[in-house]
Amino acid sequence: MISWARDLGFDMDDEESLVYREGLEALLGSMDDIDEIDRVHGLRLQPYKTIRDPGYRPTPDEDPFNCFIRKCHVAGSGKGPLRGKAIGLKDNIFVAGVPLTLASRFMEGFVPSIDATVVGRLLEAGADITGKLNMDDFSHTAHGYGTGIGHYGRVLNPHKPEYLTGGSSSGSGAAVATGAVDLAMGADQGGSIRVPASWCGVVGHKATFGLVPFTGVVGFDPAVDHVGPMGKTVRDVALALEVIAGTDGMDPRQNGMPSSYKCMKNLEAGAAGIRIGVVREGFAHPDTEPDVAEAVRKTAESLGKRGAVVTEVSIPEQLTCGNLLPALVFIGSYYLARINNFGGSFGEGYHDTDFSQMFARFLDSRADYLPPRVKLTLLLGRALGADAEKFYGAAKNATGFYRRAFDKAFTEVDCLLMPTIPIKAPLYVPPTDRNEALRRTIIRKRAGAAMANAAAANITGHPALTVPCGSSDGLPIGAMLVGPRLSDDLLLRVGRSVEAALN
Repeated sequence: MISWARDLGFDMDDEESLVYREGLEALLGSMDDIDEIDRVHGLRLQPYKTIRDPGYRPTPDEDPFNCFIRKCHVAGSGKGPLRGKAIGLKDNIFVAGVPLTLASRFMEGFVPSIDATVVGRLLEAGADITGKLNMDDFSHTAHGYGTGIGHYGRVLNPHKPEYLTGGSSSGSGAAVATGAVDLAMGADQGGSIRVPASWCGVVGHKATFGLVPFTGVVGFDPAVDHVGPMGKTVRDVALALEVIAGTDGMDPRQNGMPSSYKCMKNLEAGAAGIRIGVVREGFAHPDTEPDVAEAVRKTAESLGKRGAVVTEVSIPEQLTCGNLLPALVFIGSYYLARINNFGGSFGEGYHDTDFSQMFARFLDSRADYLPPRVKLTLLLGRALGADAEKFYGAAKNATGFYRRAFDKAFTEVDCLLMPTIPIKAPLYVPPTDRNEALRRTIIRKRAGAAMANAAAANITGHPALTVPCGSSDGLPIGAMLVGPRLSDDLLLRVGRSVEAALN
């Protein structure tokens, strides 16, 4: 007892320690009451009843682009709007009976006992789960941005394998682009659906914050967590979003969200009369490539020819909004890791005690297996100490300012248009040694340019859709549409019009 007290900075003598020991024993005994309450009344998520084959790690011949961590088969209902669709899941999404890795050896041995809410909804709608997809480990690092460190290796770009795929849902983007799956589910905390979708030439949607339940998905911070669909066409993505959207009663992120959401009714209605604002600051990053800017501006012209009212708008806050992300992601992740072991989201809702208990045990026994940027997260928390909440709280307090800036723009236009990423996928250059790989992983310079436009929508919670709008030098270019809260259907409608305009 005295040694524990000293570790915590307490000055305690032998007599005091006996009193504290008695109090501690009483509190520990009360935990037995919690166990009994949990056994009788605790929230239990029952996985979808179906045939489950947990699968295997595919060979390079089976998976030449290294999209999969595991091929598996979890059978859907055989009926519904997604009947017969093969779905791949980023490997931070729980599927009962199928190992979850977060693309890191740190998680070896963990097998979820529940399905994420989105998984149950996909299966009920007739889809089959056919694989767990490669990703930046813990959604933080690895090969999506060419870092050179990752336990499951780099996902190859389907258009030019020697180029990057983007992260962190790299396997999801590549699996859709190669046809290995019909649809994929990714997660997005700073562009992690839209960046790989853009560089792989597919459609990716980050829904309105809270519209899609995050229950059963491992995230960074409840303020920026999103999970959503990626597909070859806007129609596929809209169909998937309609299936997975709506409250589940377990995710506190969903406050104020509808119980269901329709995307398909007006999907083919076209862009006529829709006011589209081309965001000047979306082209202002110093690394913006001229061919990317030209392709997106031509997309705006094409929409104008289809009856949209296209104007240029200025939102200076677009340039600085993403500066809040490091505080939310790193300090938020630190809180999740150190307080509840990534088992929930603090508020009322589902907390996966199996995962949090296993994570805590792994943290004690194999912490060195953690990815470098997760280690950096823990080091940052230790370095900041009591100041951590100061910076995290300041970032949260500033979020409203940025949200209002975008909401003001939406009083003049119906949606915004800009490059998803101001650069095309860069060439992958293997690091010369481990130190260089580590430096790339920690610094991630390429990620800064990749996330320059995408990160703002994670902060503000507005929906954002990336749609392929051209290519240059054999590499895809994506256009990003951003809209008001719960305008996801409008974005998909405009995205479908982009597809039609560009054939």
